Amino acid sequence: MDLEQARQTCEVLIERGRGDDNAWTSRQMLDVVSDLQRLIENDRIDHRLSEQMARLVEENRALLEENMRLNQGELWTTFKHEDGTLAMGEYAWMTEIDAFEEDAHDRGEQIRVLSETWRLVHRMVIVVGPEPEPEEEEDDDAPPDLLPGG
Repeated sequence: MDLEQARQTCEVLIERGRGDDNAWTSRQMLDVVSDLQRLIENDRIDHRLSEQMARLVEENRALLEENMRLNQGELWTTFKHEDGTLAMGEYAWMTEIDAFEEDAHDRGEQIRVLSETWRLVHRMVIVVGPEPEPEEEEDDDAPPDLLPGG
C-alpha cells in the first residue's frame, strides 16, 4: 500500500465514523501519513535537502577515516615526574626510565614516575639553519696566478 492509498483509506474511515476503533486512530494515522507525504514531497521539490544530507554523509565519512588514521600510528612511551618537575633538571619527559632509577638510587628514596603511552600521528623532518655555501672547486686548467712584476 502506498502512502496516498493509506491516506485515502484513513480519510474514508474518518468520514464513516470508524476511525476511532483501534489503538491507533485513523486520525493519528492520517497525521502520520500526511507528514510522511510532506517530507517526501519536500525532498523531491527542495534538492538542497538531498545535497545537505550528501555533504553531511561525506563529512562523517571523512571524520571516520581521519579517526581510523589517527588510531593506526605507532605507539611510544614517555616517562616524567608525576609532580611535573623536570627530569634531570632539564627535560620535560624522557623515553627511558634509567635516569629516574639512577636518581632514586642516588637519593636513596622512591621516586614517583608517570609513564604515558602516545600514538604517533605524524612524523616530519624539519631542516633549520642557513643553507651550506657551495665549496669552490679548483680549476686545474686555469693559468697560475701571476704576481705583478714577475
